[in-house]
Amino acid sequence: ISQRSRLNLNYASKIFKTVLSIQDVRIWGDAASANKSDVNGTMLHQAWGELFLTENFSLKAGRQVITYDDQRLFGALDWVQQGRSHDAFLVKYSPVKKVAMHVGIAYNQSADKDTGNFYSVNNYKALQYFWCHYEGEKLGISFLFANNGMPQNTTEDVKTVQETRYSQTFGPYITFKSGNLKMNVAGYLQTGKNAKNITKSAYFASGELAYAATKQFSVGGGIQFLS
Repeated sequence: ISQRSRLNLNYASKIFKTVLSIQDVRIWGDAASANKSDVNGTMLHQAWGELFLTENFSLKAGRQVITYDDQRLFGALDWVQQGRSHDAFLVKYSPVKKVAMHVGIAYNQSADKDTGNFYSVNNYKALQYFWCHYEGEKLGISFLFANNGMPQNTTEDVKTVQETRYSQTFGPYITFKSGNLKMNVAGYLQTGKNAKNITKSAYFASGELAYAATKQFSVGGGIQFLS
């Protein structure tokens, strides 16, 4: 049996919002009944603050869940016990009511040190992304661009150095609803280099269609294709 326990503390006002989420993930029996410490231990799932400079402009920083659209590229990953969260800084701007734009930046270190920037965690070293979204009465359109930097150690003149190699993923996500009919389509391209310095050239496409026969019953189908 796998168990996840979360304690969430939230505060919000007109100019500031903050969330603190502490979680513990365990397998029943992975520690003795009189244990001094857990195998996995308690972790900080979220700890962020968001400052609203105006009604349409805010800054958000800290450990946070980042999720957009159908969560294909950025999602909470809550179907696994530990979920997923990022240490990131976001700029959020909404020029008009139906339009939202986000810019996100992350730069990771694995230790507090005075010199050097070697990163030893199985994670991205740096990340920058841009997301914009339009939400109409029937039509919704999003566009996402992500620049993902993965660390890779190489040897130069008997000296180990670490390089950050970047891949770019970008594309639209479109939704449409009319009466009892709902549909969405998405398409993403991927370029750049992976951690092993191999050139990437990939794509993803999907489409889904659903019809609500009644308020309680709907039927639909879809297709997804990964190159």
